[in-house]
Amino acid sequence: DNDFITATLGGGTTDSWEIDIFEGEPLTVHVVAPAPADIIVSILKNGTPVVNRQNTAPAGSPEIINNAPLLGEGLYEIQVTTVGGASTDYALTFFTEPDNGMIIIPGMIVSGNPRSAVELPENSYHYWFFVGKAGDDVTIVLTPLGNEDVGIYLYAPDGEQLGSADVGLEGDEEVLEFTLTANGLYAIGIEELYS
Repeated sequence: DNDFITATLGGGTTDSWEIDIFEGEPLTVHVVAPAPADIIVSILKNGTPVVNRQNTAPAGSPEIINNAPLLGEGLYEIQVTTVGGASTDYALTFFTEPDNGMIIIPGMIVSGNPRSAVELPENSYHYWFFVGKAGDDVTIVLTPLGNEDVGIYLYAPDGEQLGSADVGLEGDEEVLEFTLTANGLYAIGIEELYS
């Protein structure tokens, strides 16, 4: 029951995900895979592309479709494949009601390469992804700028929540340490409670 899906795309295949859109709903889609995989995303309605094979982000960066040009309400299909048909693990999220909170995949995290000055928009949730191996010891450090009250959540490749850290007060750094139990694509969820 997470806000994201992780899956493994077989070589030379296309994954399809269905979503029912109601009248007036916008659709935003984020898909990311670790480099060197280069993601291609399409959105179709009744077999007709409304977004046809979008590939605007470099390998390892999220492919994002904001406010897809939908053709009214109905059942839509989100297709995910890769340039050259490479197999890869990937993560996908979408949202249709931005007033109820945006679900954003800003990108991949690589050990020893921290991300800084990343804005978490109000009423939103970030999922960062990284490739982990069973037995890896990971330490995740989240430092807010100002007096925000941040929280961290770690999810296994199957989507199960493994741990969380939200013990500090406003402005305090949060640290989560964990030994990974499986190989695959892990998610780091980040939220801020009040702004």
